[in-house]
Amino acid sequence: MDFRFFDSDAERLVRHHAQNITHLNILGSPGWIFFQEIAPHLKRIRFLGRLITYGMPPTELYVHLETIQCLGPTLQFLYTDIDPHFLAYSSLIPRIENLFPNLRIILPSKGSGLIRRDDIGDWISWDKVRFDPDRWQILEDEFESFLQNIPSRMGEGITLLRHWE
Repeated sequence: MDFRFFDSDAERLVRHHAQNITHLNILGSPGWIFFQEIAPHLKRIRFLGRLITYGMPPTELYVHLETIQCLGPTLQFLYTDIDPHFLAYSSLIPRIENLFPNLRIILPSKGSGLIRRDDIGDWISWDKVRFDPDRWQILEDEFESFLQNIPSRMGEGITLLRHWE
């Protein structure tokens, strides 16, 4: 489901269809309280978009993410305004990885996307991973393509952030 504006109709639709939603992107985000309330009902969610985190200190961001930890079994793609370098330098990546063990791509609103490689579990920053909210209909194929075509070596717009153990 893709909503350009969050209003009472959008909220009602999300609440009504929550158990069947696999992709949820809300421009004009309703905020954390809504996501905390609806998260336990999003049993099949794979992509969650537009989490507003700009300017949050790492501890506050982690507390907010912790409240939606119930999405861990299914969440694979997260789109937010988190700066990938902020994640790396604030030591949030291993903590986020523990909350969401199946998370494979973190897409910031600006800059490179973060991808966790299957083979060794490293998180890399890849400048070819972008999210265009106007092309919502092809997201699933696009993300799957990114995951299948991750170059195996550094270069080509890729930076190794770190392997967390």
